[in-house]
Amino acid sequence: TADQVKLYCEKDTTSSVSGNVSAYFSDFFTTNLITVERELEFDHSQSDRFTILICVEGSGTIGYNGVQEPFCKGEILLLSACFSNYSLKSIIPAFKVLEVYI
Repeated sequence: TADQVKLYCEKDTTSSVSGNVSAYFSDFFTTNLITVERELEFDHSQSDRFTILICVEGSGTIGYNGVQEPFCKGEILLLSACFSNYSLKSIIPAFKVLEVYI
């Protein structure tokens, strides 16, 4: 049989994100389901990891260095480690983003 990846879910109490965050952990990666109701600031300056963001519901913008870019349902962004500080801002009442990292 193939190896299976076991996931468990809990409310993330260590996240730097203030908002509705559910975290899914495995031995290989972490996935956060983030609900953005207005604007959330992210600070990953203490880590050297890349991050994958997947917009799963609604639409908004991602901001970095004063530039805002649209981010809509179905779009996937791969952020290198140099994107240590960025923001997500909701255009409609709320949108949901999966944040995946190792």
